[in-house]
Amino acid sequence: NDLVVGTYGRGFWILDDIGLLHQIQQAELEAPFKLYRPENPYRTQVRGTLGRMSVFARFKEKPKKFTLEILDAEGEVIRTYDKLKAEEGLNRFTWDLAYEPPEKIKDAVISLSYTGGPKAVPGPYSVRLKVGEESQTQPFEVLKDPRWEHISVADLREQFNLQVEVGKAFSRSHNLIKDVRDIRTQVKDISSRAEKAGFGEDVKKAADELSKKLTALEEDLIQTKNEKGQDPINYQVKLDNQLAYVYSSVHSQDSKPNLSLRERYQELKVQLDAAAETFRSLEGADLKAFEKLLAENNIPR
Repeated sequence: NDLVVGTYGRGFWILDDIGLLHQIQQAELEAPFKLYRPENPYRTQVRGTLGRMSVFARFKEKPKKFTLEILDAEGEVIRTYDKLKAEEGLNRFTWDLAYEPPEKIKDAVISLSYTGGPKAVPGPYSVRLKVGEESQTQPFEVLKDPRWEHISVADLREQFNLQVEVGKAFSRSHNLIKDVRDIRTQVKDISSRAEKAGFGEDVKKAADELSKKLTALEEDLIQTKNEKGQDPINYQVKLDNQLAYVYSSVHSQDSKPNLSLRERYQELKVQLDAAAETFRSLEGADLKAFEKLLAENNIPR
């Protein structure tokens, strides 16, 4: 379904996806919208069109809002695009064959690591276009690079499963950082207001002690000195970036993950579990003690 035109050695042109023309029916041109069945994409290491999938949709009028979703074989949504723009007529959208990425703090500087979504394992999928209350779905299949003779789909499934697990740990580390920062901001704000209102030094002292403990935990999880892309050269890499590097290493293999990656992930998971336990301890003891101090002094929140 590609048309290749050569000109006696002077060059050649490829018109891809002409299979789309086979699907267009005159009667459908008056419908509000139409989602066409995509060409099956290849999962491969080659950059460009072979590692991506084109999705074509036609709109009778320019849509104000619509959603494009990628679903796995079980019908679970694995990627959502809800901020796309389209014009009247035929539109092409692109899926990079990746699932939703792990959660990441916006200002985090992650060095030498991929933090996008895991790549889809070869197999059946579908794409769904939702416009208002109406939707249309088309099936397709992600194909394995035919040159990967010694890599099985089972190997790629193991790669995917480990990458998902490491990605969840990375998300967990950054959600933990968000919680630490959120509590510290509130504690400092209450302390500042209490001091200005003349409630004495006890609250400020307790707030400073709790903030120091929260900051120490934060600095175990993320390198707070990083501000730009080159900063990790000068400062120690912390837990979140180490998780991201393992995640990136699993992502880049396109094969069954080796034992070293699994062992390193388990080591980092132990550190993350310990950090989470430290946070629970601070919540259960130090934060409650601070709240008790506020209550005893009748300090409003």
